[in-house]
Amino acid sequence: MTFIPQVVVTEGPLDAVAARKVLELVHALPGEWRPVISGSNERFWMDAKRRNEAAKRSGVRIAGFADLEKIDSCAPEIIAEKLPEGLATTFRLRLAVRMLENWLLADHDAMAKFLGISKAVVEKEVRLPSVHPKTVIVNLARRSKRREIRDALIPERGSKGLVGPGYTAEMKRFIEKFWNPVAAAQNDESLRRATVALRRPIP
Repeated sequence: MTFIPQVVVTEGPLDAVAARKVLELVHALPGEWRPVISGSNERFWMDAKRRNEAAKRSGVRIAGFADLEKIDSCAPEIIAEKLPEGLATTFRLRLAVRMLENWLLADHDAMAKFLGISKAVVEKEVRLPSVHPKTVIVNLARRSKRREIRDALIPERGSKGLVGPGYTAEMKRFIEKFWNPVAAAQNDESLRRATVALRRPIP
């Protein structure tokens, strides 16, 4: 039986937009798109536990998308820690390593076109070890000649935030108009595994 989720749980609004693109890629997009957005990583895991229990009871098909976040952890370990009772066979839970932004940056061509910079610059920046992926995007935006991009993505002077005031809106536009999960999966192992898992039929 083809896996087509009835419920899609995501950590944040950008995860929901990216989830749509990934589910479209694997032809597993539900007929009615109404994701459940948890709002934070902590709340996501609370929702995941409840949804997992529901899936075990009723067989409801659920897809979940969140960030791994911990750079020194692996996805199976986190899932085992958060859901020690084990995943339901109808719950496909995928974690972006380290964050959704890593999946987005993995499409080097799209990110370069979106920011109006060279692909070589993107490739060099994403290879920097231990740099927060949101900071990578902001640093790339600093090189953009497009003022609207810089104003949206770069934090305002004096701000303690990692990103600018228009970050969410601009990255949503990037996902919808530029990002290609097929290309990104060639450069990101966790995204590649996610597409494989979502294509796997229900046993």
